[in-house]
Amino acid sequence: MQQLGFRSVFAKLFASVMLALILFAVAMVLLTQLVHDKDAGIRSEILATQILGQIDPFLHELNISISKDNHLQSRFMLAVVKKSFDIFDESLQAKMGLYDSEGRLLMQTDNSDLPLELPPTPSLFSRVFPLSCRYVSDQASSSV
Repeated sequence: MQQLGFRSVFAKLFASVMLALILFAVAMVLLTQLVHDKDAGIRSEILATQILGQIDPFLHELNISISKDNHLQSRFMLAVVKKSFDIFDESLQAKMGLYDSEGRLLMQTDNSDLPLELPPTPSLFSRVFPLSCRYVSDQASSSV
C-alpha cells in the first residue's frame, strides 16, 4: 500500500476497512442473487421428478409401441399421458409440457403458452444476474 501513496497508518487502515466493506458488499449481492427464489425452483424440480416418475412407465411403453409400429397402442399411450397431464394440471394448477430429446414440444396442458422449442440453457452470468441480462438484451433489441 505504500506504493499507492498511503504513508500514514490511518490511511492504510482506512483503505483496508473500505476494501473489506466493498468486498463484503459484493459477496452479499452475489450470495443474495444465488439464493434468491431457489425455493420455487426446488419445489418445481421435486414436482417434476414426481410427475415424471409416474408418467415414465407410460412413456417407456409408448417408445416400445412406436418402435414396433403399433399405431393403435401408441395412440392409446399418448391419450393416457395426455390425461395424466390434465389431472396434474387440475390438481396442481401447473403449466406442463412434454418435449422430445431435441427440445421440440410434443404435448402440453390446456391454457399453457409454452414455447414450441426449448430455449438454450442460460449462461452462469445470466442465472446469477437475471435482471441485468434482461435489461441489456432489452436495450439491445430496442436500439436495433
